[in-house]
Amino acid sequence: MALANDPHKGGMNTDKSGLYCSFCGQNGRFKDEGITLEEKIVENIQI
Repeated sequence: MALANDPHKGGMNTDKSGLYCSFCGQNGRFKDEGITLEEKIVENIQI
């Protein structure tokens, strides 16, 4: 997702450096740690 379109303007880094959108990370961690690549692809198609 383009960070300009992210409703939270990024979410991975607490300093909001803009490396990851809020759908990928929150509070310094990936939201979906432990899933397979195939599961990640399916999840991202829904966004």
